[in-house]
Amino acid sequence: RRKSYKNMAKKKKSKSSKKKEEKKVVVEEEEKEEKVAMQVEEEEDVVENMDLDDMSDDNDAVKEKNDESMETEEKEEEEEEKDTKPTNNNKNNSNNFLDCFYDLSSDVSPAKRANAARTLLQHIYHPTLKTADATYTLKRLMNGLCSGRAGARQGYASALATFLRIGCSTTGKKGDEENKCAMEYIMLDMKSSSPENDDQHMHKFIRTELLRHTSPTSSSHTKFSADNNKKSSKKSGGITASVERDYAFGRLFGISSIVRSTILSGEDVPFSVIQGYAEDLIDLYHYKNWMREPASHGLLELVSSFSSSLSYTNAVMKDLITNVIVPQLLLLSPKKKKGEQQQNQNESSISRRDLLSSYNAEQVAIAIQLQTLYYDSNSSKEEVPLPYPLETPILCVENIPYLTAALKSTSHVVHPRCHLVWGCIWSFLTTEKKKGQKNYHELRSNSPIGTEPPCDTTSYLFRHVVVKSMLGLGEGDTATTSSSSSSSSS
Repeated sequence: RRKSYKNMAKKKKSKSSKKKEEKKVVVEEEEKEEKVAMQVEEEEDVVENMDLDDMSDDNDAVKEKNDESMETEEKEEEEEEKDTKPTNNNKNNSNNFLDCFYDLSSDVSPAKRANAARTLLQHIYHPTLKTADATYTLKRLMNGLCSGRAGARQGYASALATFLRIGCSTTGKKGDEENKCAMEYIMLDMKSSSPENDDQHMHKFIRTELLRHTSPTSSSHTKFSADNNKKSSKKSGGITASVERDYAFGRLFGISSIVRSTILSGEDVPFSVIQGYAEDLIDLYHYKNWMREPASHGLLELVSSFSSSLSYTNAVMKDLITNVIVPQLLLLSPKKKKGEQQQNQNESSISRRDLLSSYNAEQVAIAIQLQTLYYDSNSSKEEVPLPYPLETPILCVENIPYLTAALKSTSHVVHPRCHLVWGCIWSFLTTEKKKGQKNYHELRSNSPIGTEPPCDTTSYLFRHVVVKSMLGLGEGDTATTSSSSSSSSS
């Protein structure tokens, strides 16, 4: 304790001595400042006592020099301001241009994302095409489709759809003799920076770029299929399952954007490109169970974009159904693994009963909706029927018992919404009409395919699937619900 007290006393003495030295230094500095101030006052007194007339000439000369220098400085500043104003505007424009990408992924409101897309497109296409900014925008939009941030996919997908629609429908440069669209100039600019994409056709180039930007690996043709399903659940090559999922959804949103842009409806689009998009969606369908419904929705949206009375679009829809969807999706043997194609496409290879019993809810939805789209848009449906198993009605009293298991499985969906298959059944049995400003559905008088009245199909569907299978009511209990079933059929 004594030693500690002595050390404390020594520290106090050292602190006090340091404070005294600091005070001395401060006092000395103050004395120096006072001396300097006295000298300055003496010099000012001497200047005031001098003859001002002798200094007037020198002061006038100094004033003239100062005035001239001030004028030249003002002119130089004005010229500098003129030169810097455009650059400042360019900086502001570039900042606003880049800020649009952050607003596209906003989860605050869809209106904010729409305003950002509008500002972005006006910057690129108005008054003339800005090729460098357009190239950057296309890459940024495709990359943004794979973002997991809330609102990013919706904002980037909607902006990409409008970007492609405007780019493929407007001329790139004024006075262009070749009359190239803006998208062709963007394609040429992107080819110069990425020579690995050597597709000459514009639509082939767009699909290749989409696959490249929505691929989790270096390969531009990565397939999200059942073959790499088990491998993708683990880390492989530094890619986790969540990252691969984001890329899968990015590809789905990208294809939907291209479909909604309506650039595939032209006669100059190669069928190989349309077929490629359909096969990409089928690969996503086989990728994971939770991807089946959104991939099916995208596939039906692609087919419905060609459901018109025009002969070209009708032929494209028929080729898609016959050569792609039916063999790769609707002719699957229940004994084969998911994603494998039925080798023998004849009716004798598998009975209709076994085939329909093996369908899941998404396959039922696709089959029913394809029949609705094709036979509603084709006036000569009896002359040009669809291939097996779509040549006869999928939804009828005879087939409903085989589809019950698939329809019943939709009641276990945890999301508060209706499954895709019920919307397809609804469009098969009803037609949309308008009364005033309201739209409503009315039961069809004739089915799109077959001779069975839609009222009989609706009544049997309600009693056998909803009441008996889903609600678990027996045959004796169905009599109590006969009034409700008759009212639903009416």
